[in-house]
Amino acid sequence: LLLAVVVISLVTNEFSYKTLRQNIIDGMSKWEVLLAKELVVLIISLFSVLVICLITFILGKNPESVSLYKGFEYILAYFLNTFLLLNFAYFLSTLVKRAGLAIGLFLLYYFVIENIIAYFLPYNIGSYLPMKTIKKLTPNPLGDFMGISTQPDFSVINMGLWVFYLCLFIGLNYWMLKRGHTAK
Repeated sequence: LLLAVVVISLVTNEFSYKTLRQNIIDGMSKWEVLLAKELVVLIISLFSVLVICLITFILGKNPESVSLYKGFEYILAYFLNTFLLLNFAYFLSTLVKRAGLAIGLFLLYYFVIENIIAYFLPYNIGSYLPMKTIKKLTPNPLGDFMGISTQPDFSVINMGLWVFYLCLFIGLNYWMLKRGHTAK
């Protein structure tokens, strides 16, 4: 969530200081603006995965009988989780354009709004919402103590939803750029 706040700050600062508009005036196409921000989101996601890997290698114990690559699927799930979450934060900050409001809306949606929506929808529909998809990729590791599966869900449906939501957030960002939403 801290990385999402960083992305929201980066994007909303471009609106506050009008650097986005200046980049477009200086000749960057709207695709280049979008791809530049997506590259920032990708780099932040990869950096966070690198930090997690380093912390795990430094602080983790490795008995001789355990392979170094055991649990690598969690790293992939964490990367996918982070990348989609940061794209959602990017979408919200483009939509709202104010840092405080975007952070508040992001946290409210993440913790409250989607859970309320999922409560009123049937389970088979409510489990397909964006944050529920993210949470299926990286389940709570304490679930082992309660008998709940903690394996990442790389099923075709879940990965298809991940791709769908990623394309949706990027497409909506591009549509807002194309429509001129960023100039207002």
